[in-house]
Amino acid sequence: MSAARVRLMKVSGNLEQLNPLSEKLQACGCFYPDAVGKYVSSSMGFLPYTQDDPYSDKLERLRATAEAAGLTLEENGKTCDGASWSQEDEAYLAALQKQVADLADEKQALLGQKEVCEAGLQKYAHFQDLDLPLDSIADCAFVKARFGHIPKESLPKFKTVFDDDPYLQFYPCSEDKTDYWGMYFAPLDRLNEIDGKFAFLMFEPVTVPGAAGTVTQVIEQVQKSISILDEHLTNQENERKAFCQKEQTRVNTVYQKLIYLRDAFRLRAHAWHSNQSFMLVGFVPEEKEDEIEAMILTLPDVTVERGDKRISARKAAKMTGRRKNGD
Repeated sequence: MSAARVRLMKVSGNLEQLNPLSEKLQACGCFYPDAVGKYVSSSMGFLPYTQDDPYSDKLERLRATAEAAGLTLEENGKTCDGASWSQEDEAYLAALQKQVADLADEKQALLGQKEVCEAGLQKYAHFQDLDLPLDSIADCAFVKARFGHIPKESLPKFKTVFDDDPYLQFYPCSEDKTDYWGMYFAPLDRLNEIDGKFAFLMFEPVTVPGAAGTVTQVIEQVQKSISILDEHLTNQENERKAFCQKEQTRVNTVYQKLIYLRDAFRLRAHAWHSNQSFMLVGFVPEEKEDEIEAMILTLPDVTVERGDKRISARKAAKMTGRRKNGD
């Protein structure tokens, strides 16, 4: 921030000129608004500008959409004199949000399917040595199969505690450092009893997704499904990149317009007004006083009053709480 000296400038005139004035001041980039209330009395009939900012919400929508899509928002520094937010702009922003949301939903659906497949693979892997068709096990009419894992120290208890029960049999399929993974069968009429005994042995059941074929065959099918999903995800990512490349220029144009409109609105919001007039007060660099005054006076029904107050540009920015119009 430059330490150049700035001087107070009061601008007043016909209310219809407030919009074009704010555009001109926005374009010059060196007008630091001050609180008008310090320079007017209640008898003058001026009131603060109270309209809600219509552009910040649109900017947030655009930024969130761009982030979700992977679009890069860049300010090109160009002015947008006379710009306005049109129905076409609003329709484009809404369509952009929908397209990006659709792409995101499609990706999440594919990732969700892949996550289910990978979780299934983890479960199937524990029972890969089971050489029985899973669909046949599931179709058993008189017995129920339970898949799960049991602590290694629990297995010897079968011989000491439940050795006399022919229905209490655990069939290990794999093991890790602490547990055996496997299954047991229980007659339906003794299901609760046998489940209770296995619970006593710290057996923890897991749900194995139903499928046709042996575990090895099912794993092969799931791996093929994951490969197909990965291919779809790659295609979807290429589609997203193509979409971003196609829309990047227009998105930045809309972004630049919204930045300009928001900043012009914020500058305009510092003005006080009556039914027909406005007053705007701010600081301008001393060396640009004549230039800015001449620019302002190109507008009809507008007057400029220069004040005697001189401060540094750094102090003016601190007083007004902005480094630049709208920041």
